[in-house]
Amino acid sequence: MAKRTLRSKLAFASADIFGGGSFNIINFLFPGFLALTVGIHPFWISFIMLVARGWDAITDPVMGYISDHTKSRFGKRRIYLIISAPLVLVGMFFLFFPYSFTSAFLRIVAVLLSYLVFTTIQTSIMIPYYSLSSEISSDYQERSSFNSYRLGFSIFSSIICVAVPGIIVDAFNGSGTGYQVMSLIFGTLFGLAVLFTGLFVREEINTPIVKSGFSVREL
Repeated sequence: MAKRTLRSKLAFASADIFGGGSFNIINFLFPGFLALTVGIHPFWISFIMLVARGWDAITDPVMGYISDHTKSRFGKRRIYLIISAPLVLVGMFFLFFPYSFTSAFLRIVAVLLSYLVFTTIQTSIMIPYYSLSSEISSDYQERSSFNSYRLGFSIFSSIICVAVPGIIVDAFNGSGTGYQVMSLIFGTLFGLAVLFTGLFVREEINTPIVKSGFSVREL
């Protein structure tokens, strides 16, 4: 088997710019944004986060099932990166949209729906992407090399996304506009990174379409 090029490893690692970065933006900025800009009580912020984690517990295995049963010209995994890449920008924008409804209930519902949509977009990308990491090469050393690049990109993105989004928001005095500008900048960056992987990576292992049925009991 021929050694894979540096370009192919960089293309594969690109999508984890989104994986590593988006989680830190949410962890470090989202709760404060909801409390100070949208005006949601900390109890309901915790409730929103809890519901999102429960939603993940459902959508993650469902997305794995869908990906395993997919057949397309772009394979079982990359097709979802290509489809979901433009949705990252939309999801980021509404995730940090400064909802200003007079009713606290409407603000909570709007934020909850926005967060669930975003976590669904995350799932539609990261579950196929993590599966792709085991199919990228039939050689163990090559797979390790690909995933080392991936983890490197993820860590670098995580570090950047701890500091830079906050700097952008502070440049607008912490206003809702600052969060919107930040979300558009990073939404565009993340979307392009995911699209780059979807278009320019070629998996070496093409696993057969899974024939098993979906079981709610197993889920």
